[in-house]
Amino acid sequence: MLKDAPGLACAAVHKAEQTDLVPPSFFANLPEQGILASLTSRLSISRITALTLEEKRPKFSFLRRIRDHPKFTPSALGSSLGEGHYASLVESVGDTITSLVSEWAEEWLGDTRSDADVEKRLEGMVEEVVWGNVIWFGVGGWHARGDTGRPFNADFFVCVRPFICIVPGANSETSAHLVTSSVFLLTLVLPSEHSPYYLVPLTSRLTLLKTYLATCATWYISRGNAPLPIEEFYAATADRRTAPPAVPAPPSAPRKPLSAPGGPWQRIIVNAVAHPDEHLAKAVRSFATLATRWGGRSAGYYAGGGEGGLEGREVLDGTLFVRVASLTLDRLGWAHESGKGLGQWDHDGFIWSEEDQGVSSAYL
Repeated sequence: MLKDAPGLACAAVHKAEQTDLVPPSFFANLPEQGILASLTSRLSISRITALTLEEKRPKFSFLRRIRDHPKFTPSALGSSLGEGHYASLVESVGDTITSLVSEWAEEWLGDTRSDADVEKRLEGMVEEVVWGNVIWFGVGGWHARGDTGRPFNADFFVCVRPFICIVPGANSETSAHLVTSSVFLLTLVLPSEHSPYYLVPLTSRLTLLKTYLATCATWYISRGNAPLPIEEFYAATADRRTAPPAVPAPPSAPRKPLSAPGGPWQRIIVNAVAHPDEHLAKAVRSFATLATRWGGRSAGYYAGGGEGGLEGREVLDGTLFVRVASLTLDRLGWAHESGKGLGQWDHDGFIWSEEDQGVSSAYL
């Protein structure tokens, strides 16, 4: 069972009795032509190719394939969005998700010829997975906010819901969170001098990353697999690059620019710490950590890369994290400030109609 660190995607495996929360094919003997088997034959052959390896940037094609696959449409998923839906999805479409993850990994690593090549590409792979989780929670939650006046659908399952992995004969649980667990990839998958853990073999780190991505994708599908209108989200949250003044304050009070000392993060963090819900503090910690690493990404960085990427990615920039963090506080409440009632996490899922968005015929 993969339980090396709290907050990682649960990959419980038992020799005799498996929990089936991750497709068993991830842990079977590697097929001769499997992605990791082919990688093994390339590792440690030569380090000189790392200097000439073609640059690749995330284009979020995996998110598009998950969104467009006919097996993951509302009609195919049915109306159930309960906790048990995750386990049933693993049983019914786990192999499909596994195949999509392997396809994604091969696109990143197909031209690598050494361990140095793979390490270099691993940076971009982790970046795509982490940003993908934030896009799922943030853009998906904004799209699925509904028309009742709710500013944001802060889905507890997509952001901080623990995955319960019960091993037969043991009364224990391993926590994993789509957004909050993302920060662990920075020290467990990527080499880091700040990591408290020993660096595990490269093939094991690739297995962890693939399993983590498959687990996160299955949870997002189980919550409704909502569309991801990035351009509309960015247009609607343009003011999130600045922090609104603390309450009480007149409507005309100026906002604090993102470039000001502390920017909006100072206010966000203070209110998250004061909030009685501990999960909010963990979520904001994750958003702030990710912004520290990737907050300088400029619009256009993810553009290009050919067809098949997620539409609207060209507008993505490092303000994604502060936009989503402030929306989350809008939903749960700015606890440090007077005059603000406290809300709660949402559990109704990302319900949408297939009429909202056409389904791709790529897999039909």
